Amino acid sequence: MSALSVISVLLHAKVILSLGWKEDAMDSFGSKVAGTVVVLFGWFAFIVLYLAFYASSFTFWQSLAVFLASGAIVIAILAVLWIRWVFK
Repeated sequence: MSALSVISVLLHAKVILSLGWKEDAMDSFGSKVAGTVVVLFGWFAFIVLYLAFYASSFTFWQSLAVFLASGAIVIAILAVLWIRWVFK
């Protein structure tokens, strides 16, 4: 994954996470943990539904690519969520 695409994913994740939120809505540690749990649960649900309904039409390597790409997106979203806390 190129650096430009990583930056693009991070910027899009920040925009998505900031929709409808006040500027300091995710400043507390508890809200970051709750956001992390929600993101990870959503990713787990995606993987389970993907494996149940779509994986049979793809090869092992294509399914692995979907898993890795979705994992990279989750990591980018979590990085956006936690980056301010890390640099405090």
